Amino acid sequence: MRRLLALMLVCCVWMGVVSAEDAPQALLTLTHNDVVTDAAWSPDEGLIATASEDGLLRVWDASDGAELRSFAYPDAVRGLTWSVDGLRVLAWSADGTVRVWAATEDGTTPLLDILHPGGIRGARWNADESQILTWGGADGLARVWSTVDGQIVERQRGTFTDVYTGRDGHGLGRP
Repeated sequence: MRRLLALMLVCCVWMGVVSAEDAPQALLTLTHNDVVTDAAWSPDEGLIATASEDGLLRVWDASDGAELRSFAYPDAVRGLTWSVDGLRVLAWSADGTVRVWAATEDGTTPLLDILHPGGIRGARWNADESQILTWGGADGLARVWSTVDGQIVERQRGTFTDVYTGRDGHGLGRP
């Protein structure tokens, strides 16, 4: 669909219906070496994080598109989410590697590094960011991990396409 819209825009410029000066232009171009799988603004919108099939999580300056940091994973990075304060990024890869990075500091060592066996479909922090929920692995388990030591706090078996925290903000619940 995007290619069709781009082709239509090129045709409109070529035919003189829309001038090249009037055509929409990207404000920033954030480049990876493979498909970008997820992207998100930091809470203050000063940074942008991107995840990619190239196995990298990148953090960019939202004002000029400069790459500030790059964090490596053993496999394609599938998704990411910012901490509420915008200082950390939680990201996960196809092989089940889940890492928390200091988004505003240089470093090659994650703040937290856990592995959900069998790969995962997603990960989320709980409300106070003391736990991380992972789900969708080949083992059919959703897991809750402590952000203090990376230990498993809770497991629940089931078929999950998405997982939500319970009404009290803790535990597992289904939509």
